[in-house]
Amino acid sequence: MVQTTFCCSAEAFATILLLLFGFMAASVHIQNRSQQITNSIVSPPMITMAQRQGPWPECLGLTGEACFDLIESSVSDDTLDLVIVPEGSILTKDFRKDRVRIFVNGNNVVYAVPGRG
Repeated sequence: MVQTTFCCSAEAFATILLLLFGFMAASVHIQNRSQQITNSIVSPPMITMAQRQGPWPECLGLTGEACFDLIESSVSDDTLDLVIVPEGSILTKDFRKDRVRIFVNGNNVVYAVPGRG
């Protein structure tokens, strides 16, 4: 009969147990920390109509004047240049963040989403 003996001493066994315990504790700490980070993510604030900066997709299908009134009431910027542009008009290509063009067709219905520019 062959006897097998373990070559590990009590010190080696204790070291292995401490390493295993350390790995388990580190794993739990990492999981808790990732949960804290996930819980601390802040969602962006809701934008009210008074803070809208455009575009205004809700204007599609409205009359030019109704869209004009909607945008005017939803923007707090008094210097905003709102322009109703009939279909086929000749326009400049410059971009101005203080201008919103409202494109209307022959029936005075908004056919493109108004936005700054």
